[in-house]
Formats: sequence, structure tokens, C-alpha cells
Amino acid sequence: MKQLMTAVVDPAADVIWGSVGTIVSAEGTEERFPKTDEEWTAVLNSAFVITESGNLMMMGSRAKDSGEWMRQSQELIDVGIRTVKAAEARDKDAIFTLGGNIYEVCANCHQAYAVAASGIPK
Repeated sequence: MKQLMTAVVDPAADVIWGSVGTIVSAEGTEERFPKTDEEWTAVLNSAFVITESGNLMMMGSRAKDSGEWMRQSQELIDVGIRTVKAAEARDKDAIFTLGGNIYEVCANCHQAYAVAASGIPK
């Protein structure tokens, strides 16, 4: 599971989180959002990765239980699907909001299932 998070989920989420935002500095305000087909494709592909990661988390020995784990994995799929649709529509405001939703889904799962270095569940 750690390898799936490190190699698949985290990089895809980082693309989405980094794709839209506002930077305020002494030089002014910069709105960041995908502007080219390639940039939108990167967001779209990452949204597909997030969606399919929820499916991967439900498979075989990855599934920690048949209740809460499955519910939280389905939440990742659901937010991923909404992010796919927003990327297809090139809706930067929705991508921003959905980035926060992805963070919430991840944080909720980590709170329930992350294991500290000591091996004691948090």
C-alpha cells in the first residue's frame, strides 16, 4: 500500500493540487491554471489515476477490511470521477475545489488507517 501511495496516488494528487491556485507576492497576483492542451491533459490523466487508485485499493490483500476501507476507497473513486469531468470541461474553479476534496478523502483515510513508525495505528 505504501508503494501504491508513493508511486501512484501522491504524484497524481500533486499534479492536481499544483495545477490551480493563486500566488500573491510583492510583484502582484498570479492566477495559476492549465492553459495548454498538454497541461489540461496532465490534469485529466492524473484525475484518472486518482479514480483508478480507489479501485486498486479495493483489490485482494490491499483491502484492509470490507467496511470503512471500501467506503473510503469508493470516496476516492467518486472524487476522481468528478475531477475527470472537471478536467474534461476545463473548469479551473472546480479543479481547485476538487483538489481540496481529494485532500479531505486522503486525510480521512490516513487518519483511520495510517500506521506510525512504531507500528501503532493512529
